[in-house]
Amino acid sequence: MNREFFSSGIGRWCLATMLVIAGLAPVQARDIGSFENVTAVQEQLVVNGRPRSVMMLKPTVPTTTERVPAILLLEYLRGTPVDMADLTEASALVRDFGVYVILPASSNGRWNYGATSFALTQDDVGFLTAVIDDAVRRFPIDARRIYMGGYSNGAQMTQRYICDQPSRIAAGAVISGSIHHDDRLRCAASVPTPMIIFHGTADEQINFNGNLLFSSSLQTAEHWASRAGCSLVPQNLGVIDGTDDGTSVQLNRYGNCSGGARVDHYIIAGGGHTWPGSLSFATPLGLTTQDVAATPTMWQFFRQFARP
Repeated sequence: MNREFFSSGIGRWCLATMLVIAGLAPVQARDIGSFENVTAVQEQLVVNGRPRSVMMLKPTVPTTTERVPAILLLEYLRGTPVDMADLTEASALVRDFGVYVILPASSNGRWNYGATSFALTQDDVGFLTAVIDDAVRRFPIDARRIYMGGYSNGAQMTQRYICDQPSRIAAGAVISGSIHHDDRLRCAASVPTPMIIFHGTADEQINFNGNLLFSSSLQTAEHWASRAGCSLVPQNLGVIDGTDDGTSVQLNRYGNCSGGARVDHYIIAGGGHTWPGSLSFATPLGLTTQDVAATPTMWQFFRQFARP
């Protein structure tokens, strides 16, 4: 889907209409447009006796006979896979690079991260593992190149999953989020994981400087740098300020990591609780920087890494 199609009411209506088709076995939905070479599929998996929904965007016509990467994108609080696909323009990744984009749905609009913080019972780590295993089994996906990224609530779950299952994910992305104190203290990640982090200094939902529940953005970057054996003194790669949108972006890079890993920390001065580069320039959640676009930047970061 191009930006105009997917951002329009028609694009959203088509996708929402397709997603009412679901069953206990995978069910292919209508083709959203062969000219875009993207097919949306809605399916359900039963995990620990509970049906869970998954949306997948895949190439209509494969661009290669090789196995290809897959990106799991985790939605925000009370969001849906459709919302997340719309916000991130995920279909452009499928169209332009032939990757699979998998959008699992949280349970009742919230992911179960933070070991002792929420009275939630769903096993989201087990669910995401089942999603990965099922996708690799049924589709030409390279298990060495599975990536995961999330926004807000989904960013916290991304980190929880990588803490618990580090060998499953080749690289991760955290957008408008930081690591929950519980997850940081109990994080069992023993395999260096490349991470890319975007966080606005004016984020009023998940404070850039941290709070009683969440680490600061700096602590989050240092956590993943430490886990990857990186130098904890980042290299300042300069400020990006190419648009007059009330924000600027500083990139700090943690290098000299184990196993070729890296941690890139995009600090968005004046940015709110938003997805960088999305179409909404100013929202009730604050300013959206146009100096960097999270979706293509995240993919360019991901594609450099694979698990052995």
